[in-house]
Amino acid sequence: MIYGTERRRFELHPLRVSRVVLTGARSKQKAQFRALQDQLAELPARPEAAPPPLRSRQRQRRLTPAQVIELVAQYQAGVDMHALAEQWVVHRTTVAGHI
Repeated sequence: MIYGTERRRFELHPLRVSRVVLTGARSKQKAQFRALQDQLAELPARPEAAPPPLRSRQRQRRLTPAQVIELVAQYQAGVDMHALAEQWVVHRTTVAGHI
């Protein structure tokens, strides 16, 4: 909003505005800042943020060479690959990689 002399100057020369007053007596910034400070004191305190949950890492299960030989023997005997994966507590692709 333009007040006083600036307003007259704008009305006389609508395309030429020499300056805009943003601070000083014509500014509402101080009053708005004080109002914000008063409201800030009334706000409830922020609750403590809980730490992010720790993700448990998947335990790697490595088969020994003797276990791999036994796994291959069971597969050749006709045991299903999914059943072998459950029995040895490994992923199905691990079983497929050893066969």
